[in-house]
Amino acid sequence: MSSSAIADENNAYVQTGIISAHYSNPYFAFTNSLVALTIGKNINENLSVEVMGAGAINEAYGYWGNTYITAKVSSAAGAYVKARTTPSNGNSLYAKAGMTRGTVTLSAYAPGYTASAWDIGATVNVAGFGLTGYYYDGKGAGTTLFGNLGAVNVGGTMKRRDSNGGYLQGTYTIPGVGTKIGLAYGVSKLDTASGEVNPTLLDKNERWTVGAYHPLTKHLNLVAEYNRIKSEGQSSAYENESDSLSAGAILFF
Repeated sequence: MSSSAIADENNAYVQTGIISAHYSNPYFAFTNSLVALTIGKNINENLSVEVMGAGAINEAYGYWGNTYITAKVSSAAGAYVKARTTPSNGNSLYAKAGMTRGTVTLSAYAPGYTASAWDIGATVNVAGFGLTGYYYDGKGAGTTLFGNLGAVNVGGTMKRRDSNGGYLQGTYTIPGVGTKIGLAYGVSKLDTASGEVNPTLLDKNERWTVGAYHPLTKHLNLVAEYNRIKSEGQSSAYENESDSLSAGAILFF
């Protein structure tokens, strides 16, 4: 702390200076400066009492994920008792005890971005055969859910990630029996943003489905499906596959 002091004949004194305050929690930490005013009174040559008040003169800032945060210890106040030994050969020992209370001020801003996407699809049914195709492409639209993983903060600027995907489904309904069998493939892809390096980021989800659907009544279908799902990260080190078999019924109203 840099400071200056003014004393009077009654052994009261005033000090001013710049102090640094550090704040931390499990999520982030910061340091900022405050200007402090200290008023003290010498009780005797070995004991003094002080009170202090301080106000912030700057603030810390940075990003927490995609959120821009400014933070500061905006004010502080304290009361102290200071003891010292009687000078001996020009040397003294000092001890100071007390309590300081501060107020932390935070503000957060999540920068926005514009997401865009387009899609196209078609279904054709001929003589018991059915074919459905669908494709989409987007910027900032994300994957799986609209907006999910759509953008990232790179160097203080929100950068959009490109995404695309679609599915293709073919079915055939057995004449007379009415049972429909089908095969479907779906894929969704996500690219890293410009300047982004993130090997764990999702790169691609793929799904194969083979199913049989039999109408018991107009409103009730029996269903059996096999699904194979594969997820890949931007790095080949991050990959996951799963297989599932399900059976049940679908009720239509």
